[in-house]
Amino acid sequence: MSRRVLVLGGGASGTAAAHAAREAGASVVVLTGRSGATALTSGAIDGPSPASLGPARAAVESFVQALGAWELTETDCQVATQSGLLRASRGRDRGILDLGGFRNGVVGVVDASRPLWDAVALARAWSAEPWTRARALRFEPVAVAVLRHAHESVAPDADLAALHDDPARVAWLLERLKKAPALENKCAIVLGPWLGTKSGVSARLSLELGKPVGEPLSHPGGVAGLRFEAARDELLTRIDARCVSGWAIGVTSDGAVQAPLRITLESGEAIDADAVVLALGGLVGGGVRFAPHRPFALSLAAPAVLALGDVPLVTSGSLHGAPFEAFAWSGHCAAAGFERVGVWIDERGRLRAEDGAPQAGLFAAGDTVADAPRTLLEAIRSGVAAGRNAALDGGA
Repeated sequence: MSRRVLVLGGGASGTAAAHAAREAGASVVVLTGRSGATALTSGAIDGPSPASLGPARAAVESFVQALGAWELTETDCQVATQSGLLRASRGRDRGILDLGGFRNGVVGVVDASRPLWDAVALARAWSAEPWTRARALRFEPVAVAVLRHAHESVAPDADLAALHDDPARVAWLLERLKKAPALENKCAIVLGPWLGTKSGVSARLSLELGKPVGEPLSHPGGVAGLRFEAARDELLTRIDARCVSGWAIGVTSDGAVQAPLRITLESGEAIDADAVVLALGGLVGGGVRFAPHRPFALSLAAPAVLALGDVPLVTSGSLHGAPFEAFAWSGHCAAAGFERVGVWIDERGRLRAEDGAPQAGLFAAGDTVADAPRTLLEAIRSGVAAGRNAALDGGA
């Protein structure tokens, strides 16, 4: 009989954990509640270089390939932001244009007459970047009527992107771009973050036009996050993982190696599992909350110890609770406590008890983990490791 692994959280780390556990032969249930930090992704994948992942690299790349919405690269990508800057990343949402390979050319920026999309200002700002100048590259705004109806000029990016999930609308857009003479001599084309809430639109446009077409990074909570969620749902269906919509309020364990864990939901439903992966997110994702008298607490009742700097946190002795400022700013360039606090785990991703001993069947990944780098690549790596360990030796 296969092991039963329950993953709490449907972000990058939770989805990676589910995929890895299923690859290792476990039956998987994923509890997805509210949108978390991954839904806020800009489309850039940050973290250490893929080469530095060591033995974990193959599993990380396997997950990214299975998800289909993201791509890791051997060398840094160069992506554009909507604030007018260019920056490097370790990978990207496939809808984001990677500028890394361009030199001595002009990139067309489609001016779509949307109030929140200033193609003229963006082209000027991107052209002024030192990285751009060093490569004799520049950006040029090009007026193209890519909006079909009047309301599309003020529609949110997500709504306009959803229109491009329709192949017929993409075909219409393709014809508009083909008929724009000013785009013919451009080495690439940048449109706003509207190229579908599902992956594949920019790839189709690039193939048909014979040149790269893509977006800049999304604002937090934008289209890149929607594309992740669409790809996640498709992947979980494909690997036959059972998805439950709800919010866990407690995880119960009696500490015995072979005893099942019980997860209780807000609805009153209970789910039993041989192993549980907490991929709840940190303070941004809602997995950890600031509670001055503790001074932090997990978002559900669980036998978890919160830590900072590999030291368990203790209850504040002050009548007024722990000072907010002590965790809000480190006083220098190092990450502050709010960015680092999380669940105390061992080297295999298992939750530690108060005495430091690992707890059977309980794992954590992603931003839920204390002191883990808050990057997308680290979330994937830790999710893969936790999911695999939960499937193979969750009770050990």
